[in-house]
Amino acid sequence: MVLNTLLDIFQDGDFIRLKDLNLSYTIPQDMISSVGLEKARIYLSGINLLTITDYDGYDPESRADTFGGGQTFYSAPAPRTVSLGVNLTF
Repeated sequence: MVLNTLLDIFQDGDFIRLKDLNLSYTIPQDMISSVGLEKARIYLSGINLLTITDYDGYDPESRADTFGGGQTFYSAPAPRTVSLGVNLTF
């Protein structure tokens, strides 16, 4: 009985996270030279796109403190960010 209660307190903290993803495409020189560009690159960047876990808390990487008896404290998960951009060289 006590063992079952203790086991209910602990959670598996394993997780898989897609933390950073960058995709880019450099436009061929023959397509951009007519508009006065030396180089052009389009990119898509994502941060914290996916987390797979059975952890019930906000974030499996959240802070834990030994003074709190192994309790995790509220720590907002890192925000999901997606950026789209263009780099141009004249």
